[in-house]
Amino acid sequence: MGSHGGEVAAAFGTGCVATAGVLVAAGKWIWETFGDKRIKQLEAELASVKQGRSDDAIEHRHQRERDREDCRRETEDLNRRIVQLEAILFAQGGMIRNDAQAAISEERIERTKITPLGRGAYKLENKEPDE
Repeated sequence: MGSHGGEVAAAFGTGCVATAGVLVAAGKWIWETFGDKRIKQLEAELASVKQGRSDDAIEHRHQRERDREDCRRETEDLNRRIVQLEAILFAQGGMIRNDAQAAISEERIERTKITPLGRGAYKLENKEPDE
């Protein structure tokens, strides 16, 4: 490079600084023009998705409550039907009545938790479903 090496290096450095300045200005303009709009679009989409999930969760909770109410009503109907069928069986008399009574008694005993209290006394309770 010789005696003008320093001047060439300074000119190159000046060119790099000028180029960097132009690129920063161009990047700033591009970001302000397109970037902020896109970010706002994405934020709006995200808010919409979150609202949709919230609406789905609320609808799911309402459906679960309706299902529980339907199940409760169906269980009550089935319990009433069991009582009716037991009454029909007992009205038949004979061996059918005796067999039905034995089965019902056995089932009720299986559902009963017997706790000894001492001196020949016992406490009878219905077992919890998970026992």
